Amino acid sequence: MKPQIYSKCDKEQIDFFLEPVEVMMKDGRYDVAYRLLKILRQWQGRQWIEERLNSIYRKWIPRWHFEMLNDVSRGKAFGDAMHALDLRDKTVLDIGAGSGILSMLAVRLGARHVYACEMIEPLAEMAAEIVQLHGMAHKITLIPKSSFEVEIGRDMPGRTEIMLSETIDCGFVGEGFLPSLKHAKKHLLQHDALLVPCGVQLCGVLIESPDIYHLNHVYRSQGFDVSRMNEFSTRGYFGVRLKTRPHSMISDVTTLIDLDLYSPIPESLTRVVEFEATQSGTMHGVAFWFKVTLAPGVVLSNDPDQSGCHWTQAFASFRQPVTVQKGKRYPVELSFNEQVVSLAPLERPRHYYAAAPNGTDSVERILHVV
Repeated sequence: MKPQIYSKCDKEQIDFFLEPVEVMMKDGRYDVAYRLLKILRQWQGRQWIEERLNSIYRKWIPRWHFEMLNDVSRGKAFGDAMHALDLRDKTVLDIGAGSGILSMLAVRLGARHVYACEMIEPLAEMAAEIVQLHGMAHKITLIPKSSFEVEIGRDMPGRTEIMLSETIDCGFVGEGFLPSLKHAKKHLLQHDALLVPCGVQLCGVLIESPDIYHLNHVYRSQGFDVSRMNEFSTRGYFGVRLKTRPHSMISDVTTLIDLDLYSPIPESLTRVVEFEATQSGTMHGVAFWFKVTLAPGVVLSNDPDQSGCHWTQAFASFRQPVTVQKGKRYPVELSFNEQVVSLAPLERPRHYYAAAPNGTDSVERILHVV
């Protein structure tokens, strides 16, 4: 029956589904709610259906997709890397395909076939539409699932010769690139498959910035002690665009970690990184960024000097600020695993900060000398 001859009763019957959709969304079952809304949308246009779909998109699909796709340097770097590797007549696995942009670049550069995994259902469907729009559907197979669920013989005819993935965040590990890489090496890639990216270096610097520190810590507010809130502070890292926040770099930039992604990746490692203070002051944490090698000679970075880069820098905030003296070296413990990077002073220096005293809203005072 055509929508235009639906009766008022039919519309009311469609509205019956509003409450169960609301319950599904409240419970975080966006996949089920999305599929039901798609069915209802075909039958009868209703404003509440469009509103709930848009709500699911906002919760399920991060807005950084827009900024990422508009990042010209990022797209050019991946294109340059694929050109350098010569994809002609090769099979490609694209993990975290998103809009399908990297898959289409691969086809444009001669890939025989691309198998693109995207686990967010509406995003996978949109990627399929975009691929179809550009006449590449015969060259790109969209697989609407996590690469961990992909099976050779069912989803792909065989292991691929190249892996593409940009499932990286400002600190590199936060979107699960390393577990995906390990799984793909074991189950989805040929033993000599080319990797894009193929290496990563994390670089860091000591930062003095009460402004950034207070994005993750609080002591007093409106005269009340609210320091218990620091239980919820981020223990790993969070994103900060350094150029938008008052700060001083009080050490030289130091390499934190350097990985060849063709080699076995440790599940976790801990090492001590020493920073030499280039000026006296207070260190509130370590800002760090990645330098990703996409192919020999092709590097993509989110260092603070990269204008137009959609990634921010990562900031690992110390639990307590620490005073430093110019010329002295300060050991910081780096803890790294497949999904977390954290940094903390290895030992308590002679001067350190504690909670702000009563009657102030600031931690910018030295309270103890040990």
